[in-house]
Amino acid sequence: MGYHATRSDSAEEVAIKTVRKPVHGVSVCYEDVEEIDVWRHVHKGSPDNVVSLLDVKQSPTYVFVIMELMRGGDLSRAMRQGEVRDERDAWRLFSHLIAGVSACHGAGVCHRDLKPLNLLITGRGGTLKVADFGLSTRLAGTPDASCALLSSPACTPDYAAPEVLRGLNNDGYKADMWSCGVILYELLMGHLPFVKYTQGRLSAAIVARYNDRVYYPPCMAGGAKDLLFRLLDTDPTTRWSVHQVREHPWLQGG
Repeated sequence: MGYHATRSDSAEEVAIKTVRKPVHGVSVCYEDVEEIDVWRHVHKGSPDNVVSLLDVKQSPTYVFVIMELMRGGDLSRAMRQGEVRDERDAWRLFSHLIAGVSACHGAGVCHRDLKPLNLLITGRGGTLKVADFGLSTRLAGTPDASCALLSSPACTPDYAAPEVLRGLNNDGYKADMWSCGVILYELLMGHLPFVKYTQGRLSAAIVARYNDRVYYPPCMAGGAKDLLFRLLDTDPTTRWSVHQVREHPWLQGG
């Protein structure tokens, strides 16, 4: 549950997210709430494209997370309202997403639930920032080093990588990159890559390499199409990392 509030000490407008403590009725230090712990870890570097964590307060049963107010709402709302008008808008928002994911991965954090609802915007035409670390996981390794594989399910099925849908041990960093690919396609086309399938068949469609049948219209720029091929790769060992994506000519060229 979230609230809009004003800080009494600075008159700053903020958003407040409430998180129920793990043990009802017992005073538990807020550092024990894993989401906040992960968020604090990512936010240490003060990344521009991660929603700012301003303060944390607590009661016997709840933790109150005070964060910056994102007046533009989430990316899903922005797309519904027609604020993503062309490839230029898609490029701008996707570059913000990749900067935020890069900050997470650089801190050893896999987000594991990247989707438009978890991407907030400062205002109309403003900056996109990554939010909601409720399913995130900290790993000992970085995207450039070996790391422990994840086995617990995560991510909304529409944005989940094939290996996650299969229930296989997976590289959380590479699973995040598949989600980025789905979001990029949605930004460019206005719908999901697998829109022709019913939700009941979606998992099977992705796992069965239906990404090879994704429709790429003639008007889609070759650079954007090439980047999508790199991200919507059902083989996580060859799927591009966030560092490779940042160097892609389409993202570099603007």
